[in-house]
Formats: sequence, structure tokens, C-alpha cells
Amino acid sequence: MLIIILLLALIRTLHGSPLSLASTEMSLEQDTDSKFGQRDLSNIILSCFATVFACTWSAVHPNIPSPWDSWWDCFKRQLVTMIYALVAPEAMTAWALRQHLAARKIMNSYNKQVMKVDADAHEKRPNFSSSSLSESDKIMHERPWTLTHAFFVQMGGFMLCEDGRPIQTLIYSTADDEVGIRKNIADGKIDIAMLSVPEEDIQDRSKGDAISKAFIVVQTTWFIVHCIARWIEKLPLTELEVVTLGFALLNGITYALWWFKPQNVVRPIFLESKIKKDPVSVKDVALLDPKVSFRDRKAVEAGDLSEVTDVEEEPVVVEKPSWLHRKLQEDFDEYHSHAPYRLLYTMPLRLGEALLRPLGQLTETGARSHEVQKGSLRVPMFHSEEASDIKVFGATSIVGVLFGSVHLITGWFLDFTSHRQMLLWRAASIVITVEPIFMGLWKIFPTDGWMWHILRSLMVAGLPFYIVARLVLLLISLLSLRGLPPAAFENLAVDGIPYTERNRPLTNGVTWRDDVSEGEESVLTKTPPGKQSKIVLVDSC
Repeated sequence: MLIIILLLALIRTLHGSPLSLASTEMSLEQDTDSKFGQRDLSNIILSCFATVFACTWSAVHPNIPSPWDSWWDCFKRQLVTMIYALVAPEAMTAWALRQHLAARKIMNSYNKQVMKVDADAHEKRPNFSSSSLSESDKIMHERPWTLTHAFFVQMGGFMLCEDGRPIQTLIYSTADDEVGIRKNIADGKIDIAMLSVPEEDIQDRSKGDAISKAFIVVQTTWFIVHCIARWIEKLPLTELEVVTLGFALLNGITYALWWFKPQNVVRPIFLESKIKKDPVSVKDVALLDPKVSFRDRKAVEAGDLSEVTDVEEEPVVVEKPSWLHRKLQEDFDEYHSHAPYRLLYTMPLRLGEALLRPLGQLTETGARSHEVQKGSLRVPMFHSEEASDIKVFGATSIVGVLFGSVHLITGWFLDFTSHRQMLLWRAASIVITVEPIFMGLWKIFPTDGWMWHILRSLMVAGLPFYIVARLVLLLISLLSLRGLPPAAFENLAVDGIPYTERNRPLTNGVTWRDDVSEGEESVLTKTPPGKQSKIVLVDSC
């Protein structure tokens, strides 16, 4: 994936070498190839698409899949995540913020619960009285958790096993349930030494190395600097660049929040349970297994187990139907016999709910006990553990207003192709700027007050308009490429490696140069203030 982004970024700066002319005699006003001073439409599109791709695909840090998930399941989840990152990048930032706050809470809680550090003597000692550790375990136990460990456990990085078979993904839950690490430590199924994994081992599972992270940071930073430089030089930005600028700003915040989170981990760390359940006898398995043949059942009932050949040793993995499939099946079972006409409006309603449901999961705060069910082999797609509601909603509101303001402020300076597009852009910008304000305010007021109900109703009612407004902005940014003003194609001195300050375009075919090699025809002319330079007539077609 990094190679694709690199190719897109490199293609953006490629320019053909100028062809030599038979004669170099030309005037300063001669009309020649203008690519040294202009950019074409493909440069704009590739630059924006490379940045958006870096922000929505490569910068996203998904949770760990189930050991039984296929490559299609993993690709489908990342594709869905990318779509929601395009439609609502603020929600993706909210998810990253929830995980970051929860990671800090988990790290502090684990280190205080597992070990107490004496500030004077620098002694570390276990705080779980129910754990009996060997000397080697105590050495391993002295390793505290970092933010990487805390992110890893939120991703579903620790899997409880029995006889090598995964039975439960573990989370750091404060509740007294079987999916929490604390509960399993207290029950003696796992111990602290098993959780004292070196941070380097966790990072080794991550697919995001320093080079890929650095490239994404450089790509988004370059684009932001590019947009600021065009504004300083009073060169217009395209609508597509404004939309991309909003993605780049939010990506910087999201990437900073996820900096210590491992990326694209596909395998959890398996923890073998120290407590084994009573083994089921072969006779019981053979009698209960529906795949055992009638002949083998008779042999088992007679007490002869030597004839049993087809008892399943591996568990049968039953795939749970999706939320949409379950709801559609429930509606069909309820209405198809006596009121089939109701299916005509319940089906679109369920489809709409299925589209908005992940958006609600992205902005949901607080870990609920039913988020990770008993027997689940992965955490939900947008899972995070408990975090502060006020902090999450407040910060998400500020980020959302910042994202909307980028579109709203620039909407008064862009050159639109039509008056209708201008009105649609400004109206959509107002919607995506105001909607996050309701999200931040409704959590401040008490739930039994009338203001809380009003703000919550406004927030819920505004969500469909928000999604439509985001799609309108994306559509206008693409349609506007058909009629860009000429000034939008003017290049900056910093655009591309050939155009530095020492070699910048003045007029067509004429370039400032401080050094002149032998054989180049040059003439002395008036130089810019503070420079001793020459104008060189560059051979070009």
C-alpha cells in the first residue's frame, strides 16, 4: 500500500525534459512551453487523491480480526472504515480520541493495580495477592504497560485459549465478567507474567513501520504547506484542494492520537488458560455429535470405542449473521404472512439504519458489557473501552467545527463555476460546522432537563442533513474540475523539485539561475534585490 502512495506522489512531480531547438535566439516574450510555470489537471487530482488515500486508508488503525476471519472479512471492514472516514472524518477522529483516552486510563490502572512503585526506593512489587508467582515470573512481572500495550488490549490483542484453541478475546474491563483481564487474573486463568509482553514484540506485529508513518506525515504536511503557500501568494485553491485540506488537518490529529497504536495487526497473542475444564469423554462427544454415523453410535453404546472414526476434534465455527441480515429476517418472519406490504418501507428503513449504525458506534462513548460477548473471538469494529464522555464529545465538537470552518471560510474566496454551486457549497459548509456544536453541547446539560432533550433532538435530526452535506461538498469538488479558472493552474516555486527558489520560472522559457555552466548562452540583466544572478535562455520547445 505504501508503494502505491509513493507512486502517486512521484507521478505528481514528474515533468518531461525540454527538447533542444536548433536556435537559441528568442526574445523574453516568446510564447513557448509553459509547463515550467503551470500545473495541469492531473497534477491537482493526483496530489489530492494521494493525500486523501493516505488519510483514509493507510492512516486508519483497525482492530485485530478473529483468527477465523478470511481475507475478505478483513478487507471488507477496512473498506467500510475508509468509506466512513470519507463521509465523516470527524467521527474517525472521535474514535481515535476515545481509544487514546481509554489507553491512558488502562495504562495507569494496570500499572497501579499490578505493581506499586516506591518513589524513594524504586522498588516494584506485585499488588495481586491472589497470584502466586515464581522467581522468573516476578522478573517478567516487573515490566509495566505502556500506551502500546493499552492500545493493543483494546484492539483485541490478547486471546484466551484452552488446549491451543481460542475461546475468548480479552479486554481490560473493570466489570466482573469473564471477558475482562482483571477477572481472569483473579480467577487464576492467566497471570501477570503472561501479560508482560515486551513493547518491541507488540510493535513487531505492527505493519506500520517508521518509514510508512514518516511518509504519511510528510505527505499530509506538504499538502497543508502547499495550500498555505498558495493563499499567501494569492493563488486560488480548487474546491477539491479545500476538501483535501480538511482531511489533512483531521488526519494530523488522528495520527497523533494513534501514534502508539499498532497498525494492521492480524494475529493476537494467545494466552493458554491455567485452569482446564473437565474433559468431555469420547463417549459423550460421540453420542452428541450429529456427524457421527449410526454404526459408530451403536458401537459407542455397546462400550466399544475402538470403532469410532468420525468424531470431530476441532470445534465447528458457526458464523453469526450480520445485524442487517438478522433485522431483515425478523421483519420478514413478522410481516410476510399477514402484512407483506410493510416490508416495502421496513426494508429501506433497515438499510438506512445499517448505514448509520457504524457512525453511531464511532461516536459512542463508554464501554458496555455487551460490546464484547462471552465467546467472541474479536472486539467490535469500532470498539474502545471506557472514556470520559465530556472530554470525548467536547474535543470531537471542536474538531468538527474546525473541519467545517475550513470549508465555510474558503467558501467566500473560491471561484465557483456557477452561482448554484456557490450557494450549495456555503449551505453545506454551514451544516457541517453547526452540527458538531450540538454534539458537544448536549452532553453538558443534565439528562432530565429540557435543554438536554432539545439539543439531543437537534443533533439526531441533523445527522441525515450532515451526511447529505458531506456528499454535496465531495460532489461539488469533483464537478468544479471541469471549469477551473486559469489562475488555479499557476504553479508555485515550491511545487515539485525542479522549481526551487534558485531555479524558478519568470516567463515562458526564461529561468533565474545563480550558476551558469559552460556553453550556456546568457545575458546580463537586472537582478532581483539582494541577488547577483543572470537570466539564462533555456532551450525549450
